[in-house]
This record gives sequence, C-alpha cells and structure tokens, in this order.
Amino acid sequence: MDSQPKWRKIASVTLFSLLAHVNVADRFCIAGLIPQIQPYYSINDGQAGLLQTAFILAYVVFSLIATFIGDRFNRKWILLVANVAWILLMIASSFIPSNMFWLFLLLRSVSACGNAISFGVAVPMIGDLFQNDSSSRGYALMTFYWSLPIGSSAGILLCSVLSQYIDWQWTLRIWPAMAIILLLLITVFVEDSRIVDESRLTLRDVWDDLKIVFQVYFLNGFNQFIPGGNNVISAEIVMDVIPASRRATATSILYVIAYLIGDCPGPYIVGAISDALRANSDDPEVRFYSLTHALFATSSLFLPTAIVFGLAAFFLKRERISTNEETNRLQLYDDQLQVENSEVDIEEEKN
Repeated sequence: MDSQPKWRKIASVTLFSLLAHVNVADRFCIAGLIPQIQPYYSINDGQAGLLQTAFILAYVVFSLIATFIGDRFNRKWILLVANVAWILLMIASSFIPSNMFWLFLLLRSVSACGNAISFGVAVPMIGDLFQNDSSSRGYALMTFYWSLPIGSSAGILLCSVLSQYIDWQWTLRIWPAMAIILLLLITVFVEDSRIVDESRLTLRDVWDDLKIVFQVYFLNGFNQFIPGGNNVISAEIVMDVIPASRRATATSILYVIAYLIGDCPGPYIVGAISDALRANSDDPEVRFYSLTHALFATSSLFLPTAIVFGLAAFFLKRERISTNEETNRLQLYDDQLQVENSEVDIEEEKN
C-alpha cells in the first residue's frame, strides 16, 4: 500500500487536488453567471436554483454508480473516463441557444459525472496512498478538500468578472481546457493503489458501511462555519472506520446522503421562497432581502445537525477497532498472496 515513492504520492495528491479545484470551480461558476443566464434563457429565481438542484440529483446518480464500480475496477481509469465525459458535456453546454433552457439544464446536470466520480474515487485513492501514515493522510485530505472553498470562490469570482468582458458562454470553456492538461498528467504520474481482496462486496458490507457513513455525514453540517476543514475530518473518519477494500463505496454513499438531503433540495427551496417573498418585484433591494431571508430556511438546520453528530460520536471508537482488525486481515491475505506468487515464479524458473 505504501510502496509508492514519496514523489509519486505528492504528485498524485497535487493532481487530484487541482482536478477537484477545476471540477468545483466549474460547478459554482453558474452562480457567478446568474445575472447573464436569467435574461438569456428568460428564467426566474426558482428555475435558476433548479440548475443546482438538478445537478445534485445527477450527482447522486453518478455517486451510486461510483459506489458500484469504485471498489471493483481500476480507479485511475474510472476517474479519467468520467472527466473526459465531463469535458465534452461542458463544452457542449456552452453552445445551447436561448430557446432551449431544458437542454442547458440537462447537460449541466449530467456533467455531474466528473465531480461525483472524482470525489468518490480520488478520496479513497488518497487514503490508500497513506494507509499506514494517518498524519500524512490528514494533510493530503486537507489539501484535497480545500478545493471546496477555493474552487467554488474561484469559479464564482472569475466567471463573474470575465463575463463582463467576454460572452458568458466562453467562461464555461475555461475549466474543461484546464482539466485536459491535468488528465494528461494524471495518466502519466498516477498509479492506482489498493489492498488486494478477492472477496465479493456483500449487501451486509454495504449496510454496515452505510450505518457508519450516515453517522459521519452529520459532521458536514459544520462546513459552513469552517469551509473545507470539516470535510477533511469527515473523510479522515471514513478512512478510519471503513476497510480499504470498501472505501470507494463508503465515500460515494457519504456524498449521496449529504447531497440528497442537503445540497439537492436546498437551492430550489431557497429560490422558490425568494420568488414568493419578492412577489415578482424587480427592485434590487427587494430581490436582495428576499434571497437573504430565504437562506434562513436552510441555516436553521445547523442545530439539529450538531446534536445528531454529537450522538454519532459514541459509535466511532468501536467501529475503528473493528476496521483495524479487518485491515490487518486483508494485509495478511495480501502478504500471503505475494509469497504464493513468488513460490510459483521460482517453480517456473526451475522447470
């Protein structure tokens, strides 16, 4: 697991992190382009919020796909294929005419394949790179998850500023261009790394992981207070309580639950409340206060989130012990397999 040289580990984490920055920046650039998109497609606040809600619905679907394939196939190539598809979809979405908002919505939604699979696959790959070094793993995950505050801010700011000088559609083509370079570098420098386990993933395994991940999920409620930081803690806990052979599944389940309950309905609900509050008024001050007041609906959920997460903390120590036992079993299996392969090679040389 830790056999890769240090330079390759650093290169892998760096490339994963930069790709995550680009994925997140593209996702949030729509927020900076709303003043241009709304008049172009003649949509209201609710429909604008639907862009994000539809994206998260698609994100959930692709996270479920990542759940199935992430622990069964080569994760490096899964990541590359998903992001090539994302690049093509992003470029295509920038050419949609003003009378086809539904198609723009569809393409922006399906483009979630890149974001969902990047996070669902890259996080367990980072965990495997530092399987026996939890301190370095924490720093690596911190580097990766800073893509959330930095990438989202960069996407909103850069697209908002650039759209004042060029057509807003061109700003959607910036991030795919950057991603092409990163994917080429990932192809060359990144190797998949995982513990060998030929046993099948059972429904009981998934259910056990789901219970733990659901507990860890509530930590994400604090992310609004310390951007990015608590995602690192969430991921670190998942690495501790989920065996390496099932981490892609668990990570994808974590994102499915988090986005399905929170990010998915949130933007549309806020937009719908804002539309109701402003009552078709186009006054800038009315629009500002209607949106800010609508945000109180989602912010009010932080307190119950904190309470439930506190309760979940009681289960983590027990699950960490159980995971260590299974990880040791898998490592022993891996060592035995290597010994058997070496013996076979020796016999073949003798013959």
